[in-house]
Parts: sequence; structure tokens; C-alpha cells
Amino acid sequence: MSQLVNHILVQNIRSRLEKGVSPEVIRSTILAAGGWTVADLDEAFASMGPSVGPAPVSTPPSLTPLHAAPLIPALDKNLSVPTFVPSAPNPEPGHKSLKKYLFWGVGVLLILGIVGTGVYAYMLGIGPFSTTIYSEDDLLSGILQKTSDIHQVTYRVSSAVSISPRDSGAVPFEINLPDNAAIFQKYQNDYTRARDINDILGILKYQKTYPATLEAVVAGKSSYYSSYKTSITDPGTKEKYQYGLTDGGKNFNLTVTFDTKQAISYIKSSFRTDRYSYYPATGTPITSQTVTFTKYSPSYLYLSQEPPKPLIATLGEYARYLPSELSASLSAGATADWDSSNWIFNVDATGDFGDLSYKINIDALKKDKDYFLKINNLPSFFSSDISTLKGQWIRLPGASTTPKDEASEFSYLADNIGNYEADYKKNRQEAGEFLKFAAKTADETGLIKFKGLPHKEKIGDNTYYKYDININKDKIVPYYQKLLSDAPPGNTMSEALLADTGQLEYLQSAEFDQVFDYLDKNTFITLWIDEKGYPAIVDYKMRIIPPADATALKDKQANLDFKLTLDNINNSVNIAVPSGVKDLSDVIGDSLKEARMKGNNAKIKSELSGLRYSAEIYYDKNRSYGVSTNSCNSGLFTDISSGMNEYTRTVNYPSGTTLVCRSTGGSYAISANLSTPESGQSFWCVDSKGSSRARSSAITGSSC
Repeated sequence: MSQLVNHILVQNIRSRLEKGVSPEVIRSTILAAGGWTVADLDEAFASMGPSVGPAPVSTPPSLTPLHAAPLIPALDKNLSVPTFVPSAPNPEPGHKSLKKYLFWGVGVLLILGIVGTGVYAYMLGIGPFSTTIYSEDDLLSGILQKTSDIHQVTYRVSSAVSISPRDSGAVPFEINLPDNAAIFQKYQNDYTRARDINDILGILKYQKTYPATLEAVVAGKSSYYSSYKTSITDPGTKEKYQYGLTDGGKNFNLTVTFDTKQAISYIKSSFRTDRYSYYPATGTPITSQTVTFTKYSPSYLYLSQEPPKPLIATLGEYARYLPSELSASLSAGATADWDSSNWIFNVDATGDFGDLSYKINIDALKKDKDYFLKINNLPSFFSSDISTLKGQWIRLPGASTTPKDEASEFSYLADNIGNYEADYKKNRQEAGEFLKFAAKTADETGLIKFKGLPHKEKIGDNTYYKYDININKDKIVPYYQKLLSDAPPGNTMSEALLADTGQLEYLQSAEFDQVFDYLDKNTFITLWIDEKGYPAIVDYKMRIIPPADATALKDKQANLDFKLTLDNINNSVNIAVPSGVKDLSDVIGDSLKEARMKGNNAKIKSELSGLRYSAEIYYDKNRSYGVSTNSCNSGLFTDISSGMNEYTRTVNYPSGTTLVCRSTGGSYAISANLSTPESGQSFWCVDSKGSSRARSSAITGSSC
């Protein structure tokens, strides 16, 4: 047994002893797990001292006379704990030669003892040669704690899919649950409720005043909804949905009780408040399974008619459409200095589908406040003009040293790289706090278990500790319950991940038992930790077995591989501006400029189209379009609650766009000049009548 493995075994034994497990139980447990012999255990217990573990009973040594020689260290043949043996007795006076040889012998033995002890400490990783070995009790929390100490790193995230001959014993996933007509009926009823709600909310959305009863709502529907009947009766209870006016008739309550947890989860996921949507959670109160819809609720719901299938079953169905020859990969990596916020990024993708292959490779770089891009490979079907940009480092428009060029489609990329980076920094601390909490909870509840003890493995020039791990099925529910009960309050990440109250119910179901047992046989998780305790490689493999009717993939399987690698941890990072950088305007041609102009026109139309919904929100709230105005800086056009103010800011439009705004209490219109004329028309206009069309000139009144 190698000294490294001895050290790992010793740490495992010591960890169990500290928990109060008896040495006899430790021995039987480790032997039952396999991979270790009685001799290995004897050696491990012996290295920990005579007071640890069941040892053979021996007679006490006889007392040594006072004139006996002192003990001196020697090494046993296995480099275990130094064994102390008595030296030869002092020679009688006059035996100088024997005394001389004894003196040198003692000196040599002392040197060998010191050297041997150093080798022993190095091989076992103790004392000055200690290293970090994680146990099941501190694996995740220990790794995250070490990760928080990383300031410079090179990392890469990769995924790959391939087709290979089927492994022996691998079978498709089949769920074996009894048919449950009651559950199926619940999904059917919720689907019908969602359809009814869509109809009712759709009618109310375009009415200036809200009717007092559901019968009046249906009677007043427009011709758009007249092609089919709108139901106002719950399919389960056979009673009318609850409906009534609020806020003096300016709002309404439509109350519906759903049967399934999935319906509630979907409705919660639709809550958003940003410039593109105004669906705050407060606008749709939810109590258990009962939802109250108002004018601030999502205007469209889609619920499945059938219970959702497990992901592994869905993947199996998708696998039947895979070609019999497939190899594809995607990876993204970076070298980053998180203290200075400078980084180099690369994305690389390759694919071979038999008759079709492709390669994508793009570099990006940030130095101080500037962003740079280089396209190395990109299929021409993405853009016919991209060949002019390949292989050239380009300073993106919007960077601090380059005049802003709103006419370039790269402007949006440059601007949003900075926004994404700012959002990442803002959310990183909160996300880190939740992940530490989740990891600590996983360790405390015993969620992770090892497939055997970790062992040392050399990959290339580096040495790592390899951990093959499994999820402990019996600990999943206690882990999730503890997450729900102890999650830090106010943490948006924990609230988002734990918002689905139906998840706990699913984890306790017979369906999940079957899904977990299948995944346990077909997924493989491996960690490699470097000698300082930093994570070096995280690998997750899954095999997907196509169903029997996928004849083209008979006796084959799909292999998915997800991997994260980290290297050069806390080594200095030198990121410099590439040589030969050009501004985008130096490499683009007239055809690309024309395409950019058309892209600008599309952006203008999109912004003006989104504006109309905000105007209707304003009208629903105020029962008018506000005061009469000919300025984009007053009245309706500056309203924040509806989001209208975001659509009337020229900074959100391509450079050179001029807006003209007109409003009266009963109507409004906005026009903007296009970046390039379309069919002889140079302006685009929207108004309260639903118009969205081109014009030859800017508006002068409150309609197009």
C-alpha cells in the first residue's frame, strides 16, 4: 500500500473516530466497501499509534536497567512510524575502538532517522508537507471555501455529445407508474382554466371600462373573439369563476383555484417588472392554489394538458432523432484577473453530423475599459459579410477610445458586455453566499457519498486527488427540507430556486424514485482536487439510451459530457491590448453598412411597437392618455410606472433618431425617422388606434 493511500485511509479512519465510531465498526465498514485489505487497515491503525484501534494484546516489556543504553530511532522497512530500539550497551573502559565505531554508528542512525522521518512526513503529507484532503463531511463546503480564495485563474467549461456502441446492461428509461385518471383529469382541468382566463383577460384588456359581471364581459367581446365560445364556468366545480370590480371600477379581480402545483409554478415564473413587461407579483395575489388575476396580471397562460414527463424520458425521446454518426462539442474559457476585471475569453464549437460539419471559434478580450473581438472561424451562413472580419482584432464600437457608432450591430454587443459584467459583479456576492449555504447544508445532511476512498492520480505533469462521488438518495428530501427552512432571507437566488413548492412533493413521489435509480446507474460525477485543495476538474457524464423504436440507433447510445477545468490558480495574469487592432469602421464594407442600417430600422420599429403596450397600461390606470402635449418630455411620455419613459428616451434608439410625440386625452401618436428609407418612406409611426406603419414625414397630430 502506497504511503499516499495510507494517508488517505488514515484520514478517513480518524474522521470516523472523531464521530465516536468504534475501531471494530470502522474496520468492518471499510472492508465491506471493498478496495482495502486487513493488512492495509493494520498498517493504517498502527501508524496512528498503539492507543488507536484493536491491537493484539502483548505482555508488558521488562523494565530496562538504569545503566541500559538510551533509545535511538530507526525506520522499519515500510517507512511507517519510526521504531525506537536500544543501542548497544556502553563498552568497558579501554575499548576505544568499539566506542569510536559505536559513536559513528549512532550518528549515522540519527541522520537516517531524521531523513527517514522527513520522507515519512512527505509521503504521508503531514507536518510541513501537509495537503488538503476532503472527507464526505466537508467536501462541498471545503471546495467552495478554497474557491473564494481564487483571484486569478484560467478556466474552461465544455460540453460534448457523441454516439457510441451501447454499454452492456444499458437500457432505455421506462417509467412504471399505474395509470392515474384523477391526476390526468387535474391537468386537463387546469389547461381548460388557463384557456378560459386567456379569453377573459384578452377581452378585458381592450375595454375602456370594465363590466360588472362575467356575463357582461363575454357579451361585450370584440369580433376577434367571436369565432368561439368563451366559458366562465370552472371545469371542476361547475361554478362560475369569481369576478368583481375594484378601485372604483378601475380594476377587477378574477379568482381561480387550480388543481396542480405546476400551474402555480408557471404563473409565478411569469412575474416580471422591466422595460419589456409589467407583471409584478403584487398584481396577481396567490394563496395556496388560488390565484387572483387583475389588470396587472400576465395576459397569456399556457398549461400542459398532460403531466410533465421526467427529463430523462424526454431526452430519450429526443435521442431517437439523433443521427447514427454524431460528434459535437462546445466550450468556453477565459483567463481572468478578478481583482482588475481584465480578462481574455474564447468560445470554441465543433460538430460533425456525418453530412454536415462546422467550426466556430471566437476570441474576446477586455483591457481596462476597452473590449476587443476576433472571429477566427464562423460558418458563412451566419453572415455573408463576416469574411471581412475574420482573423482581425477589432475594437468594438462603444469602447472608451472609439467614437460611438450606433449604426453597427456590434454596438449592442459592446454595450451589453459591460452591462453583463456589472450585473455579474452585483450578483456574485449574493450567489456566492447562497452556494456556500447550500454546500454547507449538503455536507451537514450527508448528501454526498464517495464511491470508495479518494486516491492520487497524475494527469500530465500534475498530481491530483480523484473523488468519484454519488448522491445519497436517502438524504435528498432532508437536504431540500433544510434548504427550505434555513435559506437566508432576502436572497433572490434562494427565493428563485426554492419558489416551486411542488418540488418537495415530487422528491417524495414514486416517480422520482424511478428517475433517481435510473440516473444513479447512468450518470458519473468525478472531481479532481489539486494538492492545495483547489478544484481542478469537475466532470459529469451521462449516457442516454434511445427507445426501442429508434431503429437507426439500435445497440447505440448517446454520451453527454460536461466538464469544468481550472488551472494557473493565483498565478499572475498579464493581459495586453493585441497588436494590429483596428476599429470596426476600418474593416467593414458598404454592404455591411447597408445591413446595419436595416438593422437600425428594425430596432426603431421594435421600440415603437413595445411603446404601445405601455401606453395601454397608462390608459388602464388613468382612464385617459393624460394631458395634451406636443413634447416627448411631458405627460404620458414620461410616465415611469407604465415604462413609457424608457421608450421615449433617444438613447435607446440608434444614433441620429429623432422622436416626435403628440398626445390628447383620448389619443396619442409617435413617429421616428428611419436610419435608411424603405420603399421611399423615411419615417415610422404608431398611435392609439393600433397603427404601426411607414410615413413620408413626421407626424403633426395625434394619429398616424
